[in-house]
Amino acid sequence: MLHLNHSHHLHLPHMASLRSPMALSPVVSEPDELIQDIEQSVEKPWELVDMPDVQGIDQFWTGVEQDIAKDPEWFTFAND
Repeated sequence: MLHLNHSHHLHLPHMASLRSPMALSPVVSEPDELIQDIEQSVEKPWELVDMPDVQGIDQFWTGVEQDIAKDPEWFTFAND
């Protein structure tokens, strides 16, 4: 049977003994395309909303599908 020994006590340093107040480190920007675009967009600030722009997303993907369909090496099973 497992027996736990409770006689060990961990002593953590007392926070009052710190000479300077605690401070959070500055936020470092990540090399991420989305984060960089959000940080660099000054004229139109980003806003998160509950409902996505369904029409805008549909237009974007329709354009993507049209670009892919123009590729001569693209194969679609619908043509088979």
